[in-house]
Amino acid sequence: MPPTEAAVEWAAGAGPHAKAATFFDAAADGEVIINATPGAVSLEVLAAASTRNLDGKVLIDVANPLDHSAGFPPSLAISNTDSLAETIQRSFPTARVVTALNTMRADVMVAPDRLAGGDHDVFMAGDDAGAKEVVAGLLREFGWRPEHIRDLGPLEAARGDGDVASAVAPHLPSAGRPRVQHQGGLRISCAQSPERRQACPSATGGGWAGLFYRSCG
Repeated sequence: MPPTEAAVEWAAGAGPHAKAATFFDAAADGEVIINATPGAVSLEVLAAASTRNLDGKVLIDVANPLDHSAGFPPSLAISNTDSLAETIQRSFPTARVVTALNTMRADVMVAPDRLAGGDHDVFMAGDDAGAKEVVAGLLREFGWRPEHIRDLGPLEAARGDGDVASAVAPHLPSAGRPRVQHQGGLRISCAQSPERRQACPSATGGGWAGLFYRSCG
Protein backbone atom coordinates (compact mmCIF):
# COMPACT_ATOMS: atom_id res chain seq x y z
CA MET A 1 0.00 0.00 0.00
CA PRO A 2 1.52 3.38 -1.01
CA PRO A 3 1.67 6.33 1.42
CA THR A 4 -1.57 8.24 1.84
CA GLU A 5 -2.01 11.70 0.37
CA ALA A 6 -2.00 13.09 3.90
CA ALA A 7 1.37 11.48 4.61
CA VAL A 8 2.84 12.81 1.38
CA GLU A 9 1.53 16.29 2.18
CA TRP A 10 2.98 16.12 5.70
CA ALA A 11 6.39 15.05 4.42
CA ALA A 12 6.44 17.85 1.87
CA GLY A 13 6.11 20.44 4.62
CA ALA A 14 8.22 18.80 7.33
CA GLY A 15 11.69 19.60 6.03
CA PRO A 16 14.30 18.04 3.77
CA HIS A 17 14.86 14.97 5.95
CA ALA A 18 11.20 13.91 6.06
CA LYS A 19 9.68 11.51 3.57
CA ALA A 20 6.51 9.47 3.17
CA ALA A 21 6.97 5.75 2.62
CA THR A 22 5.26 2.42 3.01
CA PHE A 23 5.47 0.64 6.37
CA PHE A 24 7.89 -1.83 4.78
CA ASP A 25 10.19 0.87 3.41
CA ALA A 26 10.09 2.92 6.62
CA ALA A 27 11.13 -0.10 8.67
CA ALA A 28 13.78 -1.10 6.14
CA ASP A 29 15.42 2.35 6.15
CA GLY A 30 15.12 3.08 9.86
CA GLU A 31 17.64 2.38 12.58
CA VAL A 32 15.17 3.14 15.38
CA ILE A 33 11.53 2.24 14.71
CA ILE A 34 8.64 4.07 16.37
CA ASN A 35 5.29 2.30 16.51
CA ALA A 36 2.83 5.17 16.87
CA THR A 37 -0.08 3.35 15.24
CA PRO A 38 -3.46 2.70 16.93
CA GLY A 39 -2.92 -0.24 19.27
CA ALA A 40 -5.75 -2.23 17.70
CA VAL A 41 -3.84 -2.48 14.41
CA SER A 42 -0.22 -2.36 15.61
CA LEU A 43 0.49 -6.05 15.01
CA GLU A 44 -0.96 -5.86 11.49
CA VAL A 45 1.09 -2.77 10.67
CA LEU A 46 4.30 -4.26 12.06
CA ALA A 47 3.67 -7.44 10.07
CA ALA A 48 3.46 -5.25 6.97
CA ALA A 49 6.74 -3.65 8.01
CA SER A 50 8.23 -7.17 7.99
CA THR A 51 9.95 -9.22 10.67
CA ARG A 52 13.14 -9.03 8.60
CA ASN A 53 13.14 -5.23 8.67
CA LEU A 54 12.65 -5.18 12.45
CA ASP A 55 15.38 -7.71 13.18
CA GLY A 56 17.81 -6.40 15.80
CA LYS A 57 16.38 -2.88 15.73
CA VAL A 58 15.16 -0.83 18.67
CA LEU A 59 11.37 -0.60 18.41
CA ILE A 60 9.84 2.14 20.55
CA ASP A 61 6.22 1.27 21.25
CA VAL A 62 4.20 4.44 21.77
CA ALA A 63 0.83 2.75 21.14
CA ASN A 64 -1.91 1.82 23.61
CA PRO A 65 -4.42 -1.02 23.01
CA LEU A 66 -7.47 1.17 23.55
CA ASP A 67 -10.85 -0.46 22.95
CA HIS A 68 -13.53 2.05 21.90
CA SER A 69 -16.22 -0.55 21.18
CA ALA A 70 -18.21 0.38 24.28
CA GLY A 71 -17.86 4.11 23.71
CA PHE A 72 -15.91 6.70 25.64
CA PRO A 73 -13.85 6.46 27.75
CA PRO A 74 -12.09 3.49 26.16
CA SER A 75 -10.96 0.39 28.02
CA LEU A 76 -7.85 -1.68 27.37
CA ALA A 77 -8.09 -4.58 24.94
CA ILE A 78 -4.95 -6.07 26.55
CA SER A 79 -4.43 -5.64 30.28
CA ASN A 80 -3.70 -7.16 33.69
CA THR A 81 -1.47 -10.11 32.78
CA ASP A 82 -0.23 -8.82 29.42
CA SER A 83 0.45 -5.64 27.46
CA LEU A 84 0.67 -4.55 23.85
CA ALA A 85 4.43 -4.14 24.14
CA GLU A 86 4.83 -7.72 25.41
CA THR A 87 2.58 -8.97 22.62
CA ILE A 88 4.71 -7.14 20.06
CA GLN A 89 7.87 -8.62 21.57
CA ARG A 90 6.46 -12.16 21.36
CA SER A 91 5.30 -11.60 17.79
CA PHE A 92 8.62 -10.09 16.68
CA PRO A 93 11.15 -11.74 19.00
CA THR A 94 14.24 -10.36 17.27
CA ALA A 95 13.09 -6.75 17.67
CA ARG A 96 14.30 -4.88 20.76
CA VAL A 97 11.03 -3.51 22.12
CA VAL A 98 10.93 -0.60 24.56
CA THR A 99 7.67 1.03 25.60
CA ALA A 100 7.83 4.79 26.21
CA LEU A 101 5.97 8.09 25.68
CA ASN A 102 2.53 6.42 25.69
CA THR A 103 1.19 8.34 28.68
CA MET A 104 1.11 11.79 27.08
CA ARG A 105 0.12 13.74 23.99
CA ALA A 106 2.41 14.01 21.00
CA ASP A 107 3.20 17.69 21.48
CA VAL A 108 4.65 16.98 24.94
CA MET A 109 6.55 13.87 23.80
CA VAL A 110 9.00 15.95 21.81
CA ALA A 111 8.85 19.15 23.86
CA PRO A 112 8.61 18.37 27.60
CA ASP A 113 9.16 22.03 28.52
CA ARG A 114 5.66 22.76 27.17
CA LEU A 115 4.33 21.36 30.44
CA ALA A 116 5.34 22.66 33.89
CA GLY A 117 8.68 23.79 32.53
CA GLY A 118 9.67 20.17 31.97
CA ASP A 119 9.20 19.23 35.64
CA HIS A 120 7.40 15.93 35.00
CA ASP A 121 8.29 12.35 34.18
CA VAL A 122 8.49 10.01 31.20
CA PHE A 123 8.50 6.25 31.72
CA MET A 124 10.06 3.43 29.77
CA ALA A 125 10.25 -0.35 30.12
CA GLY A 126 12.03 -3.07 28.19
CA ASP A 127 14.05 -6.27 28.48
CA ASP A 128 17.08 -5.04 26.49
CA ALA A 129 19.35 -2.72 28.49
CA GLY A 130 21.13 -1.49 25.37
CA ALA A 131 17.85 -0.64 23.68
CA LYS A 132 16.77 1.36 26.71
CA GLU A 133 20.03 3.32 26.56
CA VAL A 134 19.22 4.23 22.95
CA VAL A 135 15.72 5.33 23.93
CA ALA A 136 17.01 7.36 26.89
CA GLY A 137 19.44 9.12 24.54
CA LEU A 138 16.63 9.97 22.14
CA LEU A 139 14.51 11.28 25.02
CA ARG A 140 17.36 13.54 26.08
CA GLU A 141 17.55 14.86 22.52
CA PHE A 142 13.86 15.70 22.80
CA GLY A 143 14.64 17.74 25.90
CA TRP A 144 13.79 15.31 28.70
CA ARG A 145 16.00 15.83 31.73
CA PRO A 146 17.84 12.67 32.86
CA GLU A 147 16.28 12.83 36.32
CA HIS A 148 12.81 12.70 34.76
CA ILE A 149 13.47 9.62 32.59
CA ARG A 150 12.14 6.76 34.71
CA ASP A 151 13.17 3.20 33.85
CA LEU A 152 10.40 0.95 35.20
CA GLY A 153 12.36 -2.22 34.52
CA PRO A 154 11.42 -5.21 32.33
CA LEU A 155 8.82 -5.07 29.59
CA GLU A 156 6.09 -6.46 31.82
CA ALA A 157 6.06 -3.04 33.50
CA ALA A 158 4.31 -1.84 30.32
CA ARG A 159 1.12 -3.27 31.85
CA GLY A 160 1.16 -0.39 34.32
CA ASP A 161 1.89 2.15 31.58
CA GLY A 162 -1.18 0.95 29.69
CA ASP A 163 -3.34 1.32 32.79
CA VAL A 164 -2.04 4.86 33.26
CA ALA A 165 -2.74 5.74 29.62
CA SER A 166 -6.28 4.37 29.91
CA ALA A 167 -6.86 6.38 33.09
CA VAL A 168 -5.54 9.58 31.53
CA ALA A 169 -7.49 9.27 28.25
CA PRO A 170 -10.79 10.66 29.60
CA HIS A 171 -8.97 13.69 31.00
CA LEU A 172 -7.14 14.73 27.83
CA PRO A 173 -8.61 18.14 26.96
CA SER A 174 -8.85 19.47 23.45
CA ALA A 175 -7.70 23.04 23.90
CA GLY A 176 -6.12 25.40 26.37
CA ARG A 177 -2.99 25.35 28.45
CA PRO A 178 -0.89 22.31 29.35
CA ARG A 179 -1.45 20.87 32.79
CA VAL A 180 -0.42 17.91 34.92
CA GLN A 181 -2.86 15.12 35.72
CA HIS A 182 -2.25 13.04 38.86
CA GLN A 183 -3.41 9.44 38.48
CA GLY A 184 -2.58 6.73 40.98
CA GLY A 185 0.15 8.82 42.55
CA LEU A 186 2.00 9.21 39.24
CA ARG A 187 2.59 12.55 37.62
CA ILE A 188 1.36 12.24 34.03
CA SER A 189 1.95 14.62 31.14
CA CYS A 190 -1.16 15.93 29.38
CA ALA A 191 -1.10 18.87 26.99
CA GLN A 192 -4.11 20.99 26.17
CA SER A 193 -3.31 21.96 22.61
CA PRO A 194 -5.31 21.69 19.38
CA GLU A 195 -2.21 21.22 17.27
CA ARG A 196 0.22 18.31 17.25
CA ARG A 197 3.96 18.74 16.87
CA GLN A 198 4.64 16.53 13.87
CA ALA A 199 8.41 16.82 13.47
CA CYS A 200 11.07 15.19 15.59
CA PRO A 201 13.50 17.91 16.74
CA SER A 202 16.61 16.05 15.65
CA ALA A 203 18.88 16.48 12.67
CA THR A 204 17.15 13.71 10.78
CA GLY A 205 13.47 14.51 11.28
CA GLY A 206 10.67 12.05 11.99
CA GLY A 207 7.00 12.02 12.91
CA TRP A 208 4.37 10.68 15.23
CA ALA A 209 1.28 9.66 13.23
CA GLY A 210 1.77 6.10 12.07
CA LEU A 211 4.88 3.99 11.78
CA PHE A 212 7.83 6.31 11.41
CA TYR A 213 11.54 5.83 11.74
CA ARG A 214 14.52 7.77 12.91
CA SER A 215 17.81 7.26 11.14
CA CYS A 216 20.74 7.75 13.50
CA GLY A 217 23.26 8.29 10.71
